[in-house]
Amino acid sequence: MSPDDLIQAYTSLFDRKPTAFVEAPGRVNLIGEHTDYNGYPVLPMAIRRAIRVAVAPRDDIRVVVHAAEDRFKPCAFDVSDEIPRSEAGDWSNYVKAAVQKLVTELPDGTSLRGFDAMVSGDVPSGAGLSSSSALVVASALAFLAANDHVDTFDRAKLSDLMAEAEQYVGTAGGGMDQTVCLQAQEGSALRIDFFPLRTEPVPLPSGVSIVVANSLVVAEKSGAALLKYNQRPIECRLAGKIIGAWYGMDPDEIQRLAQADPPFEVWTQFRETPYSRDEIAGELGIRIDELDRLYLTMNDGRVFPEPEGGFLLHDRVRHVLSEADRVERATEVLRDGDVEAFGRLMNESHASCRDDYGISTPELDSLADIMREAGALGARLTGAGFGGCAIALVRSEDAKRVIAAVRDRYYRDERGLGDDPPEGYTEWSDVVFATDAGPGATVRNL
Repeated sequence: MSPDDLIQAYTSLFDRKPTAFVEAPGRVNLIGEHTDYNGYPVLPMAIRRAIRVAVAPRDDIRVVVHAAEDRFKPCAFDVSDEIPRSEAGDWSNYVKAAVQKLVTELPDGTSLRGFDAMVSGDVPSGAGLSSSSALVVASALAFLAANDHVDTFDRAKLSDLMAEAEQYVGTAGGGMDQTVCLQAQEGSALRIDFFPLRTEPVPLPSGVSIVVANSLVVAEKSGAALLKYNQRPIECRLAGKIIGAWYGMDPDEIQRLAQADPPFEVWTQFRETPYSRDEIAGELGIRIDELDRLYLTMNDGRVFPEPEGGFLLHDRVRHVLSEADRVERATEVLRDGDVEAFGRLMNESHASCRDDYGISTPELDSLADIMREAGALGARLTGAGFGGCAIALVRSEDAKRVIAAVRDRYYRDERGLGDDPPEGYTEWSDVVFATDAGPGATVRNL
């Protein structure tokens, strides 16, 4: 739905015009997968797809949000610092996450108002393009606009707050998605370092594009998929605490792998086979019940269960440290304009995500292979993994050829699709497309 159509739909639904219009882009992560919550840098960029919100304040503290798409049911709740969650996986939880967090952060004495909003967008959900974080950011900006506080927080502070806010839905990720959504610059990737948060635009060379191809395997981060998604952050945190203990640090002080300041090849000190809870407790010199209470209790109070086969620490640490090194090298080669070298680093990253972090799928592997064979300089999965999208770095004149190869070899031959786009999509351009680096989130007063 175009901005004008969304504004018109809002006016028809609420019988008044919106006072502000918010756009929050999705993103692709060019390189640096699952490094953010470990304290290491990432290199994403905003895409020219966004979550859009038309909004106007109310005279009370009620929030009423409708989606332009019928498959998302409306939601309503009161502004509060303790907003009850909807059922796991409900889209309204991302709206609630933003509002609840900001209520506790606005200046004392602020007279809070609710708002009426209508949401639309062209960032596919479950595709690894950060539609959920874009919705959190868009909801935050809508709430701030309704309360005349858009300028209360600088973008860096708001990035941190929204990363914390998203824990409301139970995900244990880092702050990459929210930061690039808020701070991206047109024409550039965004190098993001964490703890403290620091950003640096890295211009992308002219004449290159990013092809984004949806595997059509939904990458959920809610409900039953949470355990699978959260296993990697937990494994890395446990590994960091063990490394810290090896080097005489207090494990309680280490919340992320980078805090242990490990030497590059520290993964060789872990055995390659998985560890049990008993063995991890032994490495840390604590009892099993202490391990559960201190390090395995999730935000909802449940204890994270031991994965089938155990915790795979050797491979997880090897991925994180080698991926962090690839981000450093990628930043340098992009500054030098060496797109071939950057493409090779993307290929290495995909192999590490597949083999060491275990987050790829056969479909993502196939997409990456097809795009490389069609002339891409490099290709890899993007996002949390377990589905979603693969991306390819291409010379702009090659984009159509790469897209055609994906249409023929993946969607037609492997997925058995014909000329019509997959169910749930109106255009093929929503499934596979080329993009350059777009700007961060905007708020426009109407």
